[in-house]
Amino acid sequence: MNIRETGFTLLELLIAVLVLGILATLAGPSMSSFVNEGRLKSAAENVYSYLVYARSESIARNANVLVSFEGSSSENWCVGITTSSTYCDCSTGSPACELSTVGGAASESAKSLSGGGFSGITLTAPTNQWEIDGRRGVLSVTPSNITLNHPSVGDVIVSLNKLGRVKVCSNDLTTYPDC
Repeated sequence: MNIRETGFTLLELLIAVLVLGILATLAGPSMSSFVNEGRLKSAAENVYSYLVYARSESIARNANVLVSFEGSSSENWCVGITTSSTYCDCSTGSPACELSTVGGAASESAKSLSGGGFSGITLTAPTNQWEIDGRRGVLSVTPSNITLNHPSVGDVIVSLNKLGRVKVCSNDLTTYPDC
């Protein structure tokens, strides 16, 4: 009687593990780059959406909306939006970053974006405070660019021009048009 055993030999198993180890070693650096690029894109899209939101709220309310940037040129940055007459401090929460309701009461949710969720991303803004005009939704200061950077990926620029248009561009990522 002939019994046939099936399975892998120890040598075949070791070769398979060796090949998988080599492939994992080669894929590791590109995976890290992919994750860092995703963080940079996510941070840029979040800043973009906050600026679009601030502009739309200023037009809808027919009131100026103040945008503040704290922690510029560091990884501990934040962006805050408020309808109060003074700029909010999104790093400390005092004064609070919130949009008032029609009756003047503060809204339920805070209107700030923290850079803590975007590891390795720095934000640089030329001025720490912007004011968006409520009648036309235009920037009341010289149009400016916000630069988001990851050292191994490059820069993404979010800009708000004098007419109030928000756009994202990058010379380093193919996802966005060149600046």
